[in-house]
Amino acid sequence: MKRISKKNINQKLIGNSGSKLLIYFNKKYIIRKLSINKDTSTRLENQYKKIINFKKNKQIYVPEIYKSGYERFNFYYDMEYVNGENFPEFILRSNSFIINRLFKKILVFIVECKKKSEDKFYDSNLILNKIKELEKSKTLKSKSYKHIFEKLKLFKWQNISLSQNHGDLSLENILVRNENIFFVDISKNFIESFYLDLSKLLFDLLSGWSFRNLNEYENRIQVISIKQNYLKFLHNNFDTNELNLIKMLTLLDFLRVLNYCKNIDHLKLLKTKLKIFYDHFNNPMLW
Repeated sequence: MKRISKKNINQKLIGNSGSKLLIYFNKKYIIRKLSINKDTSTRLENQYKKIINFKKNKQIYVPEIYKSGYERFNFYYDMEYVNGENFPEFILRSNSFIINRLFKKILVFIVECKKKSEDKFYDSNLILNKIKELEKSKTLKSKSYKHIFEKLKLFKWQNISLSQNHGDLSLENILVRNENIFFVDISKNFIESFYLDLSKLLFDLLSGWSFRNLNEYENRIQVISIKQNYLKFLHNNFDTNELNLIKMLTLLDFLRVLNYCKNIDHLKLLKTKLKIFYDHFNNPMLW
């Protein structure tokens, strides 16, 4: 692999998965995502495969992949630099009509994933093992989480179908360019199902996670509107059993993010929102 000339590198970043991100110029701006060790190399290669196998959708775009390979045994791939706006920032500066029109494209994508889901269902032990793995974490040893873990372990994890999905569908992993929606940071998760996308969106809108670094978001009419529309969408498109599954996966999402969060203010936010969600588990009006 020909190494990128230092003079062409515009910016160096660290990705959420621990990989390096290099923005460089070669006739146009390109992002190189580069693993830093064997573990991240495997994850990055799985992510690359998921992106190139992403089935095209009229509503959703993904960055184009240019090439891939290895640099000193570490996997990398080069992809299109999408000069778009982060969706949470777009939400805060736009009107509710435009926001919900674009958000509907995401919901249409999820509905299509459900329609095209395979007649293959995940073994409940796969989810239970993930729960037990989290339960061993020192970060989640507090007594305040004990009742949540018990609730998760007692739930019947059935009928989670395999399907195309994003894998980490938070609002911050969505870009807007010319009113087109781009999915970025598509991830290979422990299960591949549209239900996981549904729960991650619910987690994000309830916790405000994608807005955590943006000031004065919570009482903005745009955020309230998109949350209300999403809750209405869930109610209209999924039966009681599915809604219970989505809520339980959302509890799991809270714990998974709490497990890696280090920022004190962000931890406080998560704990507060988790308590509200758990205490009013069957009353969406109070979420």
